[in-house]
Amino acid sequence: MTDEEGKAIAEELNNAIEKRDAGEDYDAEILKRLPFFSRDTGAEILKLVYNCSDRKIALRDNTLFANDSLFCEMAFVIDLDTKMLEVYKGFNREPVPEGERFAHMNDLLDGDGKPREFFPVKLVLSRPIKSSDFPPRNFTVAEKQAVYQYSEEDDDADADAA
Repeated sequence: MTDEEGKAIAEELNNAIEKRDAGEDYDAEILKRLPFFSRDTGAEILKLVYNCSDRKIALRDNTLFANDSLFCEMAFVIDLDTKMLEVYKGFNREPVPEGERFAHMNDLLDGDGKPREFFPVKLVLSRPIKSSDFPPRNFTVAEKQAVYQYSEEDDDADADAA
């Protein structure tokens, strides 16, 4: 699939989603036909990829969304080279440590060109995955705490922002 074809599909999907969300008439079939490109698929993409019988799958690369941790609350990366599941958390007001997957985005400006208030998503959990545990599930209590923990500083930042 060419970049142009991918962009056309993404535009068609986004238009359908915007119309749906606005309560307008839209092509519901496109959302069913192209789940690999729809943002509404969410974590279900793991099952779709895992269960797909096609040898090639066209997926939408939206990696830059990880740069916007105000809106990208969580990101899950399955690194097929290292066979690791990585979980990233958003709402970061500090640069991501060097060496992390999204650290190269620390220097990017906000979309309006102003100095940034929020930085990319930050790694909170990394664990090996096995084919018997795919899609990943059965997180331990410690893993859940690492992913979902909030410190008093997070609560203070939320209160200051309000």
